[in-house]
Formats: sequence, structure tokens, C-alpha cells
Amino acid sequence: MKNKIKPTVDCVVKAMFGKEENRNLLINFLNAVLEPDAGERITDVFVLNPYNEREFESGKLSIVDIKARDEGGRYFQVEIQVSAYFWLALRMLHNWAGVYHAQLEKGKPYVSLNPVISIWILDDMLFSPSEKEADTDNYLHLVFEPRERALGIRMTDHFAIHILQLPCWDPQNSVTDDRERWIHFFREGENMDADNLPEGMNTEEIRQAMGVLERFSDNRDEHILYLSRLDAARQMRTWEIVLEQKELELREKASQLKRKDSQLKRKDSQLKRKDSQLKQKDSLIDQERREKEQAQKEREQAQKEREQAHKEKERLAALLKKAGIRDEHSGPD
Repeated sequence: MKNKIKPTVDCVVKAMFGKEENRNLLINFLNAVLEPDAGERITDVFVLNPYNEREFESGKLSIVDIKARDEGGRYFQVEIQVSAYFWLALRMLHNWAGVYHAQLEKGKPYVSLNPVISIWILDDMLFSPSEKEADTDNYLHLVFEPRERALGIRMTDHFAIHILQLPCWDPQNSVTDDRERWIHFFREGENMDADNLPEGMNTEEIRQAMGVLERFSDNRDEHILYLSRLDAARQMRTWEIVLEQKELELREKASQLKRKDSQLKRKDSQLKRKDSQLKQKDSLIDQERREKEQAQKEREQAQKEREQAHKEKERLAALLKKAGIRDEHSGPD
């Protein structure tokens, strides 16, 4: 090839799987990913949105996927994604739902619906192993299906999303089957020589796929299209990085505000406790004041009673004296 061509650029993938002349490549790829049992392999597909250069003319990085239907009525959606931004999983689910929902025309019953299988080829990691998991092999090909959590019962075969995470593939690995061949092709195709393919890669389908890369390399118009899509993808990735950074900044600010709010709540709780303690102290002080006032009133009342008793005693003594009766409790005259 005159120029290196990345197989993961959308127009290349669309030409590879969306042209009638390459229909056999799509069939081979689908069988490689789905790994159907003997007798259930896909033998024919009809591409619902064939390759059309005009869909790339705007230069904008619009959604470009391959939609197809097999002889059994199943629908397939194949899409390439060079970067795994944080809302990509939501987009995967939304795109699957769009294909599934579009089947049900007005008046048709639900039993007319057919399975929809989405296959995403990622040149980035959407799901990464934890720090405890050193091996990424289990993250190379992920299959998401609706199942009951505890029993593992499959709800329906109408939903499946396959994710091929190319960074999990070690280019030094030996290729043993069609699935690994396609993964290696998408990971290393730009560095491969069509006339000297690596061991395990020299098959009719891979040679044909390399021919697609060569056309984008050698044909002037297709190479210009390829460069424009590559540039659009780089611009989009730049904006995605900016958005991710902004999102991280917003999350950090939100986290800071949450911490400050928590601190304010703790301070408010402390102030409430102090206020409660002060109220208790005020209540005790008020109670002590009332008790002192009551004791003072009782003392004053006792004093009045003593004074009244003394006056009464004097009055009685005067009456007795006047009557000539000696008061035994009084002293001698």
C-alpha cells in the first residue's frame, strides 16, 4: 500500500461490510463474532443501508453503521468506535432500541418482532479490569444479554450487544479462529503487508479485506475521503476529551460542594447542640431564680407570721394586765 490505512475508520468499515461485493465479508464477520452452533451459521444477509460515499460528504462525524438482516429475519447492527467516552454505553442501548423499535409498524403485533444483535468494535477500552485483575483476555469480547440476576434465566434472545475491545488483543498472540483473525485485522491491519500476511491471517476473507484497505490507499478520491473522515474523528476525539475534562471538573466541583455541605451540616448540628445546652442552662438558671424567689417569699412570710404572733402576744398580755391577771409567761413586775 502507498499509504497506511486504519481499518477502524468508519468509511473503511462501511465499505468493507456495506458493499454488495463484500457481502461475504460481513457474513464471515458475523459468524466469527456470534460463533453459532453447527447448522445455525448465517449463509446470507441483506444490507439495509449500503455503502454510499455521499453520506460522508459533509465531513461531519455523523453516526455511520451497517444494518443488515439475515435469512432468518434477525437484524444486525455493526458499528466502529475509536474512543470510549463515558456515555457510550447509553448510546449503544439507544441505537439497539432504535433498530428494534423500527420493526414494529402501525398495526403489527409484538410477535412480529425479530432479534436485534449489535456488534461494536472499540479501538478503546469502555470496560477495564479492576486492579486485582491483571488479565484483560476476558474483556476482549463482552456479550451483554438480559438475564435474571440470581437464576441466570435468559429473558429473551431478541437482545444482545457484543463489544470487541481491540486494546485487549496482544498483536503477538497466535491467531486460531475467524474471530481472532478479524480482531487482529482491525488492530494491526494498517501495519500488515497484503503480500506477506502473518501466520494464521492468510485467508480469502482477510486478503479481500486487505484489498479494501489498498483501494483507500491507492485511489485518490477514496484516500481523500479516508483522510477527511480520519480528521473528523480526530476533531471529535479532541472535543470528547474536552467534554470529559469538563465533566471531571464539574464532578470534582460537585464533590467539593457536597463536602462543604456536609461540613456545614455538621457545624449546624454542633450549633444546635450548643443551643440546646444553652437553653438547658438558661432553664436551670431560671429554675434556680424561681426557687430563690420562692425561698425569699417564704422567709418574708415567716417573718410576717412571727411579727403578727408577737403583736398578738403583746395584745393578750395588755388585756391580762388590765384585768389584773398575771401572765405566768411574763417576768415579775
